[in-house]
Amino acid sequence: LSGEPEAMSGHFGSLIVGGLWSSGIRSAHSVRGGMGAITDALAARLGNRIVTGAPALGLEQDGAGVRLRLTRDGAEETILADHAVIATPAPVARHIVADLPADKAAALDHVAYGPYVVMAAVTTETTPMPYDDLYAVAVAGRTITMIFNGANALRDPSGSAPRAPGGALTAYTGADKARALAGRSDDEIRALFIEEINEVLPETKGLIGETRIQRWEHGYPYWRPGRLDIQDALARPFGRIHFAGDYVEYPSTDPAARSGQMAARAILSALDGDPT
Repeated sequence: LSGEPEAMSGHFGSLIVGGLWSSGIRSAHSVRGGMGAITDALAARLGNRIVTGAPALGLEQDGAGVRLRLTRDGAEETILADHAVIATPAPVARHIVADLPADKAAALDHVAYGPYVVMAAVTTETTPMPYDDLYAVAVAGRTITMIFNGANALRDPSGSAPRAPGGALTAYTGADKARALAGRSDDEIRALFIEEINEVLPETKGLIGETRIQRWEHGYPYWRPGRLDIQDALARPFGRIHFAGDYVEYPSTDPAARSGQMAARAILSALDGDPT
């Protein structure tokens, strides 16, 4: 998790533990090709309507629509639209959107994020591994706190199909343990994470190949005490500006997508389109 246990609400802690570890009640899906395949598919549908490398400077509205200021290729531009959906982390939304109502601003300020340090690794084994049937391993007493076996969905639990060589593991740490790594180089973090993965999964020794380190300041929006009190303010649009993201509801992929879908329906309805 991205926050220390004492910083979280009891309600949120029970949801996290129940959702991850309770048998028979969790509905989860694996995406062929990984989660990046979803954003790739969306990008393909939208074509040249997606613009990257254009930081948003401010978003404001008047009676006729919304006005977005941004920079592109070193020059400031203004884009006009009927409505806008802002799907940034809460602190970014708080900074970009002008003239927020007091309760909306306070709700965005209440959203708490913690940092993550993450290492993804390709493994080079040629035979089955003892952890093939495990998706995630919780780790105690070390810097890393979780190891995910991303290739788990590809393994045949019956053993009837040949086991493809190679695999992928992701290890991460969050909250105070991640903050403690702020002054460490990527090479130092890589060496530490590999050492600890080898300790937890000894069969991986000598088999960890390519790796990549990521540091995420806004890793995950955990719930502090009082989070439910601001739910209405977080989810409510501000005029023609709609808010979407994992902080708007329970922080997970499904609620994040749902918040975007609800924003789209509201805009279609306002434009006399089909809200379905």
